[in-house]
Amino acid sequence: MLIPSKLSRPVRHETTVKRERLIRKLSAAGNYRLVLVTSPAGYGKTTLISHWAADKAELGWYSLDESDNQTERFADYLVAALQQATQGCCRRSEVLAQKRQYVNLNALFTQLFNDLQEWHKPLWLIIDDYHHITNPAIHDAMRFFLRHQPENVTLVVLSRNLPQLGIANLRVREQLLELSSQQLAFTHQEAQAFFAARLPAPLASDETGRLCDDVAGWATALQLIALSARQGAGAAQHSARRLSGINASHLNDYLVEEVLDNVTLPTRHFLLKSALLRSLNAALIAEVTGEENGQRWLEEIERQGLFLQRMDDSGHWFSYHPLFGSFLQQRCQWELAAELPALHRAAATSWMAQGFPGEAIHHARASGDAEMLRDMLIEHAWSLFNQSELPLLESSLKALPWSMLLAHPNLVLLQAWLMQSQHRFTEVNSLLARFEQESRCEIDAVLRGEFNALLAQVAINDGNADEAERLAMLALDALPESRHYSRIVATSVHGEILHCKGELSNSLALMRQTEHMARREDAWHYVLWSLIQQSEILFAQGFLQTAYETQERAFALVKAQHLSHFPLHEFLLRIRAQLLWAWGRLDEAEQAARDGMKVLQGFQPQQQIQCLGLLVQSAIARGNLDNARTLLNRLENLLNNGRWHHGWPMQIKCGCCTGR
Repeated sequence: MLIPSKLSRPVRHETTVKRERLIRKLSAAGNYRLVLVTSPAGYGKTTLISHWAADKAELGWYSLDESDNQTERFADYLVAALQQATQGCCRRSEVLAQKRQYVNLNALFTQLFNDLQEWHKPLWLIIDDYHHITNPAIHDAMRFFLRHQPENVTLVVLSRNLPQLGIANLRVREQLLELSSQQLAFTHQEAQAFFAARLPAPLASDETGRLCDDVAGWATALQLIALSARQGAGAAQHSARRLSGINASHLNDYLVEEVLDNVTLPTRHFLLKSALLRSLNAALIAEVTGEENGQRWLEEIERQGLFLQRMDDSGHWFSYHPLFGSFLQQRCQWELAAELPALHRAAATSWMAQGFPGEAIHHARASGDAEMLRDMLIEHAWSLFNQSELPLLESSLKALPWSMLLAHPNLVLLQAWLMQSQHRFTEVNSLLARFEQESRCEIDAVLRGEFNALLAQVAINDGNADEAERLAMLALDALPESRHYSRIVATSVHGEILHCKGELSNSLALMRQTEHMARREDAWHYVLWSLIQQSEILFAQGFLQTAYETQERAFALVKAQHLSHFPLHEFLLRIRAQLLWAWGRLDEAEQAARDGMKVLQGFQPQQQIQCLGLLVQSAIARGNLDNARTLLNRLENLLNNGRWHHGWPMQIKCGCCTGR
């Protein structure tokens, strides 16, 4: 479930200065691929862009926080922002994102651009606080986004630092509009308008000019000066002198003395407690602070100018200015250390009541309450796992004592699937071996069957067919029909093993059963895998036309479920090439092999070995020995410079199907 405030453009406060000179510069933004606004905290990046964007309906806004540094979460919100901006034009991309049916962000963005071909109006995507992103995969994907975005799309990025988005190249090609802290700094005229809107008595223009110069036009400093000026005569000049050239540690001292020490004690406690929340609404506030009228408190804090900003037009969601929020969180840990566990527990309870288990688990983990965290994981971890919230789950499971995991085998199973989904097969075996050795609790037959299904998948990944068969059979004997996913896994593994043994008819029957089960549960990767296996078996049995028709069903599935960028699609294209070769249709066979290599462009080049071998075979058949020699040299280089083995189809399958 997505948090609404992260997809809402901030609401402009009535006292905000409209900065016409910068808005005029931004009026040309539609001529650029990227608008980049960079400055340290507190220079008014978000306020400026929200002013500029006020009259734009076709606009998506995505406000990042530290939890967005994960590809799946980033993708969910980015696609949702564009869905809002286009009134639902990106539905296919949204389905892909929700079902995790994309191999990487580039593949998802390719579908997104296909969706946007139907959208012909100017379109704006604003990503705020991009400095939270440190994940190289997201940086790479956003560079891809900038290279391929439609001409009518402009990306607007707000960041405290220069993001890794290929800025130099865009600058050279004149596709970049930049605003820096120098340009964002307030002028004397803007400072005068700023103070006029906030102070009961106007300041002389020369005085506002001096104040502005003292703090180098820093918007946050001007707001702090205005707060001080409302507290007594002479405070503005004193505040400006203190803020001149201030550093982070001194700013904290200033905020304590000039802000926290000058509000009432109830307000101080309200600020410190509420700052634990990354997003705020009345229900969260009531639970965390104990104040009954949370909405009234939020509106009062906003009225006092204490760096609280509305995150949506309804006025339900708020957040603190990042600089002030970070300061308050530090002070809360210092002043309310004894209350912190209870505050985080209250936040977890409230987030859970509002239907946001991810945020709830974040606070449960911070509270140090292992039992609360355990209970939340038992109830919600598998749904979060299916939403690819892997880092959150991994860190949460690590926060639980091993003795607690031992007492709850379902959580151990989850931890093992987390490792399996990231191809850490050795760790899976080590974890489960330790569990077997140390567990004292009784495991019922059904749960044992689920463990065995997982172990069977690990064994087949390792090429241990005998052990995989033993475990798959044990799993199928124990698992009831209601345990759909584990039965699909075990049935698929069993069918794979029979195929390897040459028991083709029995293998074909199991792969058809796997397809039926997987379709019923929308497990599309297993549907595709089973169709590919069926085609291979039919080919081996000599039923070439039936194999071809089965492949046609697989290609239809690839199109319908948007699986074209997954490695399994290459496997399908490769067996199509083999079938066409057997029929002597060399041109079509070569094209299928080349299409397969295109699917794998973003993967290790060694994965192209089998398609490359087909091209060598075709070149020899045509008598084109020079081309065959060139391809053979390339093939030899790949064989000598990477890991591979004869079970490559199995590896390709595992690379995209085991991310459960």
